Amino acid sequence: MMGGIYPHGLRSYKLNILMIDVGNPPVQKSLIQHYGEVTRTQVRQHALTYLGTRNFQDQNSDMMFNCLRKSVTKEVLDTVFTEPDRYTFTVPGDPEPLEDGPSFLKAIIDHTYTNTLANTAKARENLVSLRDYMEALPDSNITEFNKYVKKQIETLAAGGETTNDLVTNLFKGYSLLKTKTFVNGSRPKRKHTLIKHSTSIPIALTSWS
Repeated sequence: MMGGIYPHGLRSYKLNILMIDVGNPPVQKSLIQHYGEVTRTQVRQHALTYLGTRNFQDQNSDMMFNCLRKSVTKEVLDTVFTEPDRYTFTVPGDPEPLEDGPSFLKAIIDHTYTNTLANTAKARENLVSLRDYMEALPDSNITEFNKYVKKQIETLAAGGETTNDLVTNLFKGYSLLKTKTFVNGSRPKRKHTLIKHSTSIPIALTSWS
């Protein structure tokens, strides 16, 4: 989901630095998973709690900034670098401005957010068309079907959106399972098969229903 702006190298850092307080009372949300909900102001307020302290979060922020700077495309960098106030901070005791990794990441995300909105619209369309997706799957591969559904839901969640008709669309897809029980079996067998397959839905899917 965030693969284009979240280089693999960042995964080695302690990413609790990307948990941002949102709302009142505050609830911590991941900038990566909920980038459509976390605001620029909230990220800056978070940065001010550790920049210049020389603690682990301060160090991780610096490493994250340099990792991102070396990983994103020149086109994105050229755009983000035109607004240095978005990710640089003047901290008492430091002679030069400090760059903040999470703030830099937020600036990158905002630059690409138009694409994100397009992605969430497409994900919603894909969920509505689960029946068509299942029909096109060879041998009704239920594992691939569930992975596909989960990916669409995660895309919606990343943009701060959800779906209210997941169960309806899921069972439209399951109704097309190409199994002998479905083709030749009686109604009780079909119900048993449907339940058997539905229990393989990842818990992460049902939590959005």
